[in-house]
Amino acid sequence: MIQRLQSVYLAIATLLGASLALGTIATYVSPLGITTTLGISNTVVNTAFQTLESNINGGILVISAVIVGMGLFALFSFKNRKTQQLVCNIGTVLSLFATLYLASTNNMLMEKNGINAFIISNYRLFTPLLCMMLFILAQRAIKKDDDLVKSADRLR
Repeated sequence: MIQRLQSVYLAIATLLGASLALGTIATYVSPLGITTTLGISNTVVNTAFQTLESNINGGILVISAVIVGMGLFALFSFKNRKTQQLVCNIGTVLSLFATLYLASTNNMLMEKNGINAFIISNYRLFTPLLCMMLFILAQRAIKKDDDLVKSADRLR
């Protein structure tokens, strides 16, 4: 049923996945005053607030869309618990890949701006980790629910 605990976990994971695509994830300020933002569009701005470089980061948009899609599919496939468990496991792996992608992008921007760059992190930098934890909690709740149904079937 949709009012179960796993539905809450999946709804929160879906909202966090959607928030990944909104706004900036992190801002890097180099000692020279050049500011680089990480988000759907990576922007490099100098000290006079002139845009030096701007490009679209499609990876973050795809990651966000896939996490949201997995969360919604798992949320609305509540009648088939095996499918819901499988989708939660896939969502966990995709969230892990999202975490690795953001870590590699973070590392690349750190090297680009110099090792002494000042980082202004946003909570969105950690949303793939939170999504992964919520997918794991949802999978555990689905398993408990399935075990409860199996034990009730044995009593009949």
